Amino acid sequence: MLRFKRFLYEALDIGRQKLAGSGDTGKRHIAKYIAPHYNAAEPTHTLATKHGDIPAGAQVTVHDTFQNEKGKYHATVTHNGKVTNVPISKIHKPITSYSYNDEHAFKELWNHGVMHGSVKSVDKLREEIQKARTDKKHPLHFDNVGTGGFQGGKKTEQHKEAYYSELHDAVDSIASAANRKDFKKAVAEKHLAKVMGGERGEITEHWKKHGATGQGAVSKADVAIGKEGEEHNGILMSMKKGGGSQLASPAPAEAHAMHNWAAKTMLDEHPMYAKLNDREKKKISDDIHNKFSSIRDIMENARTQTRDEKKKGVTEANKLMDELHGTYPHLNEHLRREAMTGHGKFGEGSAHAASHILVGGQGKNAASIRHVRDVDHSGSRAFISLGKLGKETDPLVMRLLS
Repeated sequence: MLRFKRFLYEALDIGRQKLAGSGDTGKRHIAKYIAPHYNAAEPTHTLATKHGDIPAGAQVTVHDTFQNEKGKYHATVTHNGKVTNVPISKIHKPITSYSYNDEHAFKELWNHGVMHGSVKSVDKLREEIQKARTDKKHPLHFDNVGTGGFQGGKKTEQHKEAYYSELHDAVDSIASAANRKDFKKAVAEKHLAKVMGGERGEITEHWKKHGATGQGAVSKADVAIGKEGEEHNGILMSMKKGGGSQLASPAPAEAHAMHNWAAKTMLDEHPMYAKLNDREKKKISDDIHNKFSSIRDIMENARTQTRDEKKKGVTEANKLMDELHGTYPHLNEHLRREAMTGHGKFGEGSAHAASHILVGGQGKNAASIRHVRDVDHSGSRAFISLGKLGKETDPLVMRLLS
């Protein structure tokens, strides 16, 4: 299973981040992403960039870490039987680790901070985490949190450092949110956070019209903040990691619905198109619908194709995607907005559509939280790729990265 997951991530090159090479973040990354894997029976990490004779993407086994005279962290690794030292900033986070979910970390720290008056202060939040490490009666102590958010749905000693590290990583995001005007009421009235998890919401008629049917869909809001028991009626946040993490990977029908919705919002809102009359807008809308229909057909046909045929389909579909988005270069930002908010999928104002977007970060890459209407949704263009790579009946999927 580990080999298959590694193959999956390397084949798609998504959702992968490099480790921090110095400072407190580097120290936490070592504890969370490297130390649990020392001297593993098989390689657990890959290089993000070339180092000496070791190429990018090479698999390595980590034996130890150290800090050089300049304060930079290095890892002692083995590759093809050769031992060498590599800056940990050149190493990808492992595909598997004893991890703790960032959404649960946000919930736990927000709820403690808002109830104890420390939610607005970075320093006070960090002090609370430090207290929790040594005080077994502290609500944030590792022993006092449930199993939700821990990899595999269980909590073991190996998860401890990942838990505290994730709390630290949530500090800047929480303080940033708590100091916003639109969070003032939530802070003053001590509204609580709730992880939406796998909750499902009813999809709109637009989604059903384009074939994306089913018994509801997974919420786009990751964390809700509101009165206890009424969190769904409060602030609904979509939490995103930077650095190439995945925003969406819809199958053909969903991707088609997203494109049709993106076309609608582009035509209604973008200055270049909003001034057009209804006849001109319909012509463009129909053109986008028809162009993506051809892409959707290629995606669906992959269900009955061999692996080599699927690869050819990927090439053909992306050529058509280039033509479509080259013709309508503003379409992608509306597609990305839908991937983040779910307004077309669930309806604006739905308990399952996001009202705010939170992009986590620390230090120089400070956390950013914005109401969806204030977010810059520009970014990398959507592309078509292989699906799960595990089933021959899988279609191709569309991917959007942060």
